[in-house]
Parts: sequence; structure tokens; C-alpha cells
Amino acid sequence: MDYFISDPHLGHESIIKFGRKQFSSIEEHDKFFINKIYEWADKYKEGDTFWVLGDWGEPNFLYIMDVMNTKGIITKFVRGNHDKAEDMPRFKEYFQEVYEYPVYISNKLVVSHVPVATYEDTINIHGHTHRSYLKDLNHIPTCLDVINYEPVSMKNVQSRFGKIPKYTRRFLWEPFAKDYVFMDIERPDVVTNKKGEIDLSASRVLQKLAGNQKPSDYPQN
Repeated sequence: MDYFISDPHLGHESIIKFGRKQFSSIEEHDKFFINKIYEWADKYKEGDTFWVLGDWGEPNFLYIMDVMNTKGIITKFVRGNHDKAEDMPRFKEYFQEVYEYPVYISNKLVVSHVPVATYEDTINIHGHTHRSYLKDLNHIPTCLDVINYEPVSMKNVQSRFGKIPKYTRRFLWEPFAKDYVFMDIERPDVVTNKKGEIDLSASRVLQKLAGNQKPSDYPQN
């Protein structure tokens, strides 16, 4: 089972002002999180995967990940905007896998620190937004103060998949479809202007009218 959190911000005093006002000091905040790490390490099984999606905080606190590593829990880290490039070698000492950029776990699931744009059939598990979230079903925030210090599990993610469209890469329905410019403008399946720029609404109507045609009947990009 995979578990996801983000934005511990250990040692960052300013985090108390931004959504974690229940803590009277950064020391109290950090102690609470460290205890949570030990609690999760006792709960998870060997072979489970624990993801931290960025903004760890001070690298001096990385030692606490040893409690998971020694119990056979797989630890993975995705760098956040507050994590310094020069500290990444230290992160690699305490996390089994460290990523600088978003990671596609599958064709329909991507993890990142900053939210990324998705297809309507894809889910992005992310951090960074703190006391805000994206209201669509395609984004799942994991910032500690949003998830009430309880990691998002892959079981939670799988239930979300049941609420979004099934995996597809349907032509003209991609997030970037409105930006198509066709070098060959004499295509039977799209409507374009003289510059090859797509008229997306008209093209989708055309696609619907040709609904009985197989996708292979049309040229595909």
C-alpha cells in the first residue's frame, strides 16, 4: 500500500502562521510530526511505500526516516520548491528514491509537489497548496494541515478513480486540444481556418456527427 503526505516544513517557523496555529511554537510542531512518523512506522507493513511530496524543511530532521527504512518500508521523496538542490544528496541518504520532478506512477496517476495539469481521466496527488485545494476530482492534496496529519492512502486514491472518466486519450478532448494547429489543413475530421488553427467546437460537433465511424477511419496525430 502506498501512503502520501507533503509539506512537513520542519524547522520553518513561518509555517505556524500559515495554517498550523494550533501549535504554540515550531518546536511543538516538529515534535508532533516526529511522533507521527514513529506512529506510521508502527502501523505500516514491510513493503508498503511512504511518499513525502516535497517541502520537508530542515535536512537535520531527515534522521527520523530511518525508523521506516529499518522496518522495510519503502521511502520516496519528490523535491518541493523549498527543498534546496544542494541538499538533495542528504535526502538520498534517508529516502530510498528521490525525484526532482513529477513522477508518473501509471498512465493515469502522477505525483508531484506543485499541482500539475491533468487529463480528465488522470489523478494528480500533490502538495504545496496548504490551506487551499483544487475543487476538481482530478487533484488530491496531501499537505499535512489539509489532511489533518493522516496520510492519503492508495485505497483513498482508488476510490477517487471511480468518480472520474475511465482512462482514454480521445482525440480533440485532450487538455491542449484548443491549441492544435494542423500543418495539413485538409483533414476530414477537423474544422480549421486558413492558418490551420482549429475551431474546436465545430470539430467536436463534426466528431459527434461521425460517431458511427471508427477512430481508424480518420488520420490520427
